[in-house]
Amino acid sequence: MKVELLDVFGDDNMICNVARVSYRKIAAMYTLEENEKLILFLAKNNHWSPFAHPKLQFRLEMPIYVERQIIKTVVGVDYNSVSGRYVDFSDGYTTIYAWRKQSTSSKQGSGEDLDETNNIIATIIQDDVVDNAKIAYQKLLDLGVSKEQARTILPLNLNTTMIWTGSLYALIRLCKQRLKSDAQKETRDVVQEMLRQVKETNLFTTSLTAYNL
Repeated sequence: MKVELLDVFGDDNMICNVARVSYRKIAAMYTLEENEKLILFLAKNNHWSPFAHPKLQFRLEMPIYVERQIIKTVVGVDYNSVSGRYVDFSDGYTTIYAWRKQSTSSKQGSGEDLDETNNIIATIIQDDVVDNAKIAYQKLLDLGVSKEQARTILPLNLNTTMIWTGSLYALIRLCKQRLKSDAQKETRDVVQEMLRQVKETNLFTTSLTAYNL
């Protein structure tokens, strides 16, 4: 899985400018401490709209089952993914090497790791499915079957590439949903890396702190 921050529009000052436009004021008219206090106030009182103005864009490479979890957060976000109707993308898969048991407290989550023997068996099963899917996909293409139909036999650990463009607030919502302890680990890994790369820009330090991120 790969995460690449492509572009950023805005910063903490933009959020202050948006919030203060009603008074015809801008961030430059205030001290750093006053601007930080405003951002903390906005987040604490759920005045979320100023956080929707900055924009972020990522290129994400991940298996389809993770993509499905990412795109459930739709407000303030635009997505475009590689299309199996146009290109052959059957050769890239995310392989799981550490398998987890079904959670005993959650119908959808996972729990502790499998023991070593069963982990090896699970990996072999996975690899067999992927190998057979690759062969079957190519056989269908060789028969003249269209890509849009041949792709229907491919498993969910097939990798796809997506451009994610959303507001800062959309990222905050994504983090709140997918960084929970009961979220799927593979999805948490992608979202955590998205957040890490945004933090590295130092453009939204106060805003992310305000939302405990």
